[in-house]
Amino acid sequence: MSSFKWKSLSNQPMLIPGISQDTRPDDKNPVVTLRTRGWDSHQVDLPSVVYHDGIYRMWFSGFDGFHWRIGFAESEDGITWDDHPHPVLEGTAEAWDSDGVWSSSVLWDGTSYMMWYAGTRRSIPHQDRNAAISHVSQSSDIGLTTSMDGLVWVKQGTEPVLKEGDSPSVFYANGIYRLWYNFTPRGKVVTTPIPLRYTTSQNGISWRSDTRDLQATNSALDMGVRHPSVLLCGDQYLLWYHTTTFQKSKLRLIKGFEARAMDVARIRLNDLRIVDINPHGDWSEMSLELVFVNEGPGDAQAIEVKLLETESGVRSLSPAPILQVGDLMVNQTARTVEPLRLLIQGPPQTTDTLNLFWQIAYTDTVMGDRQVYKTEPMT
Repeated sequence: MSSFKWKSLSNQPMLIPGISQDTRPDDKNPVVTLRTRGWDSHQVDLPSVVYHDGIYRMWFSGFDGFHWRIGFAESEDGITWDDHPHPVLEGTAEAWDSDGVWSSSVLWDGTSYMMWYAGTRRSIPHQDRNAAISHVSQSSDIGLTTSMDGLVWVKQGTEPVLKEGDSPSVFYANGIYRLWYNFTPRGKVVTTPIPLRYTTSQNGISWRSDTRDLQATNSALDMGVRHPSVLLCGDQYLLWYHTTTFQKSKLRLIKGFEARAMDVARIRLNDLRIVDINPHGDWSEMSLELVFVNEGPGDAQAIEVKLLETESGVRSLSPAPILQVGDLMVNQTARTVEPLRLLIQGPPQTTDTLNLFWQIAYTDTVMGDRQVYKTEPMT
């Protein structure tokens, strides 16, 4: 499994307790305050904000001391909010999220709102919600629900779309949904900081199983990277996360890998086999079938392969210097349109004795530009 490291922009907290719910650093009045009513009387937290049609819309988690629910508020300026008196999303009885829903990530897809949220089968004790070490995980999973107005939600299916996770942050661009979330292994005692993971999806429902762990590098004292919130700025991701150091909560900003490094397609030679060998004296003519695979997470178009160099005594006889592969979706394989024809000095060889170098070029559908790189030899 690949491990991406994030570079911290500062070792100092960007936000401190007491003003963490306010966009104005000189005013300690939170924009959403605790109420005396039941469902969010103990805590409001973990907002997800969408700006649509000139209105800021916020979904936030409310806690009553026993269960989490998700509420809704609107604002014209992002400071003064009118909040709905009742939760807009609750757990479903006898379901995987029956004991609480919390930590939402909401997107507007052009026709409706999509919300990814954490759900649990049992109540999450208030004092353990942000714990990053030495606790038994709360059996959290991530579900998907949709809405036309942000108030009435329809849960998609009866099962979560991703198991053993919470605190989702979803970003959509160029036809790919990207999910950052905290991995919470079910029923295990967590003795190390809860990992932050990254995965992708074509539809927001089926997520790739080959997730990647990301690591913060700013401080060994930070007790995990919790509740991520991600934006794409130019060609780089910015990720804000919550952490706890010596019982003090902080919000940090870290600068991530270029989007290119995380989202482009990855094309490699998957198989190489001999189709035909015809000896001609001291030389042999060999036809090779080449199979390439796209390891994702992006799709690739107009893939072209060129034989760059070989060991001594090998010449290319292919009529075209560049072999066409075509388009490859994620996890797809394809052969070159024409076989590769080589003239090899000496007796017939096997593919195990060939050291061939390739230049692979393709158009990446995520970044939209042409990728060209040289591969290692396949022996």
